[in-house]
Amino acid sequence: MSLQSGSPTTSPESSPQNRVPGVHAILGLRGSGKSCLLRVICLAADRLILIDTLGEHSQAGYVEHIETIAEIIERMEAPTFRLGYCPSPNGYEEVEYLERLCASRWDVTLAIDEMDKWYQSSLAPLGDGLAAIVNYGRHFRQGIVATVRRPTA
Repeated sequence: MSLQSGSPTTSPESSPQNRVPGVHAILGLRGSGKSCLLRVICLAADRLILIDTLGEHSQAGYVEHIETIAEIIERMEAPTFRLGYCPSPNGYEEVEYLERLCASRWDVTLAIDEMDKWYQSSLAPLGDGLAAIVNYGRHFRQGIVATVRRPTA
């Protein structure tokens, strides 16, 4: 699967207003409530893709668990959706693809739980899709919210 970089493909008239615009980071120690706050923010999104690293959010029932990226692509055509995807343990390519997919659409919020699992070093470059949402997403009503475990050392 490949995605072209550039402007999002769907028009703003064909989708509802994104209610989670901007870039949000939730930082904290284990057990501090990061995932609970993420859930509250996700419930405000009408069009949401959640990278559910540990699989906790899909089990909670406020996002629909999706097994394949192909199914996510199909479901993103709906006016509203809240989809959760649990990448394989070494699924950086899957995460990067989902980031590019979200960057290619209007009015979508990308949520990443436990983002530090996918970007373990402060020197690791952001994927193209993630960088596009962070830098230009506000122009396309895109939002991103991520939880990151604060290092203890």
